[in-house]
Amino acid sequence: MSLYIVFLLLLLVINSKLFVKDYNKDYLSKDNTSAIKGLFILIVFASHIMQYALYNNKVDLLGRNLIINIGQLMVTMFLFYSGYGIFESLKRKKDNYMKSFFKNRIIKTWFNFVIFVVIYLIIDYVLKINYPIKTKLLSLIGFESVGNSNWYMFDIIILYFITFISYLLSKKEKIFLIINLIITFIFFIILYKIKPSWWYNTLLCYSFGMIFSYFKDAFESLFINNKKFNNFKYLIVLFISVILFIILFLYDKNIILYEACTLLFCFIIVLFTLKININNKILIYSGKNLFFLYMTQRIPMIILSNHNYNIHVYKFFLISFISMFILSYITSKFINYTNKKCFK
Repeated sequence: MSLYIVFLLLLLVINSKLFVKDYNKDYLSKDNTSAIKGLFILIVFASHIMQYALYNNKVDLLGRNLIINIGQLMVTMFLFYSGYGIFESLKRKKDNYMKSFFKNRIIKTWFNFVIFVVIYLIIDYVLKINYPIKTKLLSLIGFESVGNSNWYMFDIIILYFITFISYLLSKKEKIFLIINLIITFIFFIILYKIKPSWWYNTLLCYSFGMIFSYFKDAFESLFINNKKFNNFKYLIVLFISVILFIILFLYDKNIILYEACTLLFCFIIVLFTLKININNKILIYSGKNLFFLYMTQRIPMIILSNHNYNIHVYKFFLISFISMFILSYITSKFINYTNKKCFK
């Protein structure tokens, strides 16, 4: 596991460009954000595989403990960039964007998710893995799982729906943001009452992404377009942010402090990308195919562990890793073809 962490760090460094005197104006470009998402989806892979195989020698424990400590922070940027991207599109296209939002965001995302649920149900049938009928039915909306990753998909679909409702209630950007935040917080409380913490403790990162989009011009005026804001001031802001993050992280058992911790983590990543442009093709590819990698990564883990192959931990890891990319490529071709036919 520790070697895998080193591998990810190398991917992060290779072909990346450091901005010493000025700032990376493409810090929110599609490739740069895809690279960040790609890094974190590969961390998610490491987190998931530890549920199937035990990596516990002295070298692996270092990487294993790091993954465990990252915890839910590994999904914060998925939500942040999703919220940011949607609000950016909303600012530019307004009604034209929202007219197709229900079909092309909510229904399309749910439809693609259901395809994977069906795939997992077929695998369960072949492997003679049984789930109650109630679980199977609820898995179709992501509220339960039949072996697949589900909570994130359930959350993101509901967050899209909240976005759609918020826009129907108000088209004014400020009011929309307030309504969206309020409804998201209500959703947060509901999940807090009925689900484990990982279902809700990163939700607000989605709203934060929208809020950041709203204040982006002011942010860039302070950092990128302000000649007085030199490297020394940048480092002070970064240092204070990191120290505050560490303090909050140490008290993450308090849900309010943990929420602040997740939002601050998103801000630190944004600060990080202001100075570094990540241009690694593997990370960019992984970020652009985030959904398919996320949904397929458990398939080889389930099949191999069902045949007790997970006792060979390194072979299990390598085969699962390679299989994830192969399966994500195959399913992406099929689902993208289906989408073209169903969502014109």
